[in-house]
Amino acid sequence: MVASASVYSTLALALLAALPAAHATARGLAWATNNDFAPVIGGKPMVTWYHHWEDGPVPQMPSKNQFVPMFWGPSKWDKWNARKSEMNKKLPKYLLGFNEPDISSQANMNPAYAAQVWMQEIHPFGARGVKLGSPAVAWNLDWTAQFLGELKKRGGYVDFVTVHWYGSYKDLAGFKKFVSTARSRFGYKLWITELGVTSSSNPSTQQTKAFMMQAFQWMDGTGYVDRASWFGCFETSRPPDAYATSKNALFKGNARGALTDMGYWYGYTSKPDRRALALPAAPVVPTLPAAPVVAAPAPIAAAPSSAAGSLAARHHALAARLAPRAEAEVEAAGAEAEAEKEKNGTEVAVDVDAVPEAAADDDADADVEVEDCDRICMLRAAALAGYADVVDEA
Repeated sequence: MVASASVYSTLALALLAALPAAHATARGLAWATNNDFAPVIGGKPMVTWYHHWEDGPVPQMPSKNQFVPMFWGPSKWDKWNARKSEMNKKLPKYLLGFNEPDISSQANMNPAYAAQVWMQEIHPFGARGVKLGSPAVAWNLDWTAQFLGELKKRGGYVDFVTVHWYGSYKDLAGFKKFVSTARSRFGYKLWITELGVTSSSNPSTQQTKAFMMQAFQWMDGTGYVDRASWFGCFETSRPPDAYATSKNALFKGNARGALTDMGYWYGYTSKPDRRALALPAAPVVPTLPAAPVVAAPAPIAAAPSSAAGSLAARHHALAARLAPRAEAEVEAAGAEAEAEKEKNGTEVAVDVDAVPEAAADDDADADVEVEDCDRICMLRAAALAGYADVVDEA
């Protein structure tokens, strides 16, 4: 197989194609686990923001992800005072209101009292340019309607409406109806800051994942669900409570921060999971398009031959081939080839698949390979036109 700089341009376009579409619902993280796990899921291309219902920013979270603070409610003044101190030093772009004020075990506030506290504590940040999200009800949209009415009486406002939804994996229709009703009643863009399947519906892992995929694919097409965060930022063995099923988890229960199958899908793609729709016996690796040829870049070590043939091995070999230094060499070689072509009218074919096996002591190349894995995983989402869990197949 031959390649040129134009092939790398094609790959770069594929990388961009794997990123969230501009109109899609922005995926966030409702953070509820070990902060050391933040780079694992936070570094993935589909994740762009995160929040916590009471705590502050996560130092380990990749900087590309926007933190959105929240005032849980009046029973947690110490947490709120800490958030205000942080915000007074650096204003956030967005601020979320109270956590499930329609539930007695949560913020538990009547609409009039909530509006009063809002005007005292949250409205001043709106006056300073921060966009304000309404209190996030768990189910009672009448509460939201009454709150907005009370707020209007006091000269307050919201910039968008926030809701939570939990229910059965069988109730996708109920989820759609709840969200579309919130839109039609209030007319605001929506944020769904917690979304998950309940334990009481007794789902399997595959049923939970199917609901998640279908829900996000539907939200992407609405045009009015601006942001949503799946309630799964925890290990399967350590859910925050028993209400939401542990099968919502984006992390495996091994205390090492490894992603579940759902975690990979959530972090990498919005396409249907081809394995859930019956995968072929062996993964199909796409053939790169034919293009004018150039001199070969310096070889960079591929994955060990013991993994040859597996999707993981191909994945890492691509990562090595597309490392920044390789790209720089290809660009330079391309310029030389163009000059040679103009001078002599000839081209030189080069087999860029001739990647030697990694030497056991070649730590530098191994580091390059790991460093570029996320970039190739973004490519994978577009190039394979679906999803494949390369970690589990390695």
